[in-house]
Amino acid sequence: MKQLILALFLLVNFSLVAQEDAYLYNPSFEGIPKPGQVPEAWVNCDRFGETPPDTHPSGAFGITKSAYEGRTYLGMVTRDNDTWESIGQELKQPLQAGKTYVFKAQLARSDRYISHSRLTGQQANYTIPARLKIWGGNNKLDIKQLFGETALVGSQKWEEHIITFTAEESYNFFLLEVFYESLESEAYCGHVLIDNASITLEEDAPFSGEEKLDETVSLEVLNNRIKELECNANVTEDNQMLFVKPTLISNVITFDELSQEMGLLPYVQSRSVDNLTAMIRNLEGVGAKQRADQLKEVIRLNMKSREGDLSKEEVELLKLYEDVKTQPVAKDDIPQLVNQFIELHKAELIEAVNACEDNFYFLRD
Repeated sequence: MKQLILALFLLVNFSLVAQEDAYLYNPSFEGIPKPGQVPEAWVNCDRFGETPPDTHPSGAFGITKSAYEGRTYLGMVTRDNDTWESIGQELKQPLQAGKTYVFKAQLARSDRYISHSRLTGQQANYTIPARLKIWGGNNKLDIKQLFGETALVGSQKWEEHIITFTAEESYNFFLLEVFYESLESEAYCGHVLIDNASITLEEDAPFSGEEKLDETVSLEVLNNRIKELECNANVTEDNQMLFVKPTLISNVITFDELSQEMGLLPYVQSRSVDNLTAMIRNLEGVGAKQRADQLKEVIRLNMKSREGDLSKEEVELLKLYEDVKTQPVAKDDIPQLVNQFIELHKAELIEAVNACEDNFYFLRD
């Protein structure tokens, strides 16, 4: 009887809190908060015989974060046995071939998502940043087009992510999938929390742009616009160098946030060799030599650890990097170095920001 009352309560409140969307049913993922419980109107699209995604917050897995919209939200995980979660639904109306659409969603990461490793059976915290992919198809067994994917979701605050895509064919099924950093990444325990999604025909989407920048802009404003900018500009051989410096700044800021939030060793273990190599170059590019050397050292120790070739001193040192509370502090002040880099390359960065905004960008909350 109690379960029936709860279900009726949620059904009534779902109709009150769920925002209208021209394409998605239940875009705010309302439902009964419960592990393995997919939100109303969505279906589990698991291909691996694993448990379904979760509706939060029920307190399960240590997650108590409040919803961005309504009362509940979706949580999907990646696992260390090379499996990951996805959900989908039949749309209210099909996405039309040749039309361009804007997908938006609020995404976040929890500092706790306690479950068990599929490889070891031991307790594991599924907190390594993952990304969201969106797909179109005819049904959950006939998925045809990858529309796009977000950046890695590392922030514990709700942040708006936007993907603009053009449908190659007409599709009446839409799929959300959580995935690792890249196809080359080793499988790891991660997750993404999702709320307040929407799909809008591009010509109906409200413009979110800001005025163009010029040489009179302050360093503070320019810095904020670069940090908040995600550019979907068409990159060509003629303009590709234009976006190198904004990308470098964005990568360094993300590294600074994640390495101080999750610890340098977990950060290294969640990244591919190519990504780590690029990050070292980025850090050196803004003059953060101590942070770059520290990253190299942790990479070296992590590789030796895999080979079982660490000395006692190295074992103790590596343990320090497992937690932000114990890891050695490098003296590089990344925010200050980034500001100096922006001042040095101000004209180029203004050009790049304006070029991105000519195509498309979004601002994080």
